[in-house]
Amino acid sequence: MRFTPIQPPRWGAAVAQGIQLAAWLAFNLLAALGFLALAALAIGSFTLDGLMLQLANLATRYVAANAARQAQFNEILIGAFGVSVLIFSLLRSGSALGILFPRQSVARHGNRP
Repeated sequence: MRFTPIQPPRWGAAVAQGIQLAAWLAFNLLAALGFLALAALAIGSFTLDGLMLQLANLATRYVAANAARQAQFNEILIGAFGVSVLIFSLLRSGSALGILFPRQSVARHGNRP
């Protein structure tokens, strides 16, 4: 009977994988935030003056609205952010799968794919 030694856990690889996944998530969140900023800029006719004018109008109407309307606007904004994060995550799902399930190196096995 042949016994194989117990391999110690590879904590370094797990930490590296966690950092890569955190970077993947941060990129998706920032891309979604940038997409919403681009949408706000588009509402202002792609000018800073137009954007500030639209934001001032939005702020005035938001403060004047009752609590139910403010909650409805908050839900719409959070929903738009969630959908944009979902879209970016789906578009970049291949890189997440590459992080979660890395390919075996060629030098380790000696054969080429």
